[in-house]
Amino acid sequence: MLEAAPLVAQLTERGVRIGFATSVRRHVWEDAEIYPSPNNGALGLTPEQVSMIELFGDS
Repeated sequence: MLEAAPLVAQLTERGVRIGFATSVRRHVWEDAEIYPSPNNGALGLTPEQVSMIELFGDS
């Protein structure tokens, strides 16, 4: 889950122009990941939620 306010502040501090195709550094994106690698401590998935997401995967 990417929190908008800190992300915008971080991008602005780096001088990044914010628009339709603004890039986010890989480590920021990976830190926000909740599935399949639960890297985001602020938002977790229950085992039931993971099972439901896995229904969309390639088997």
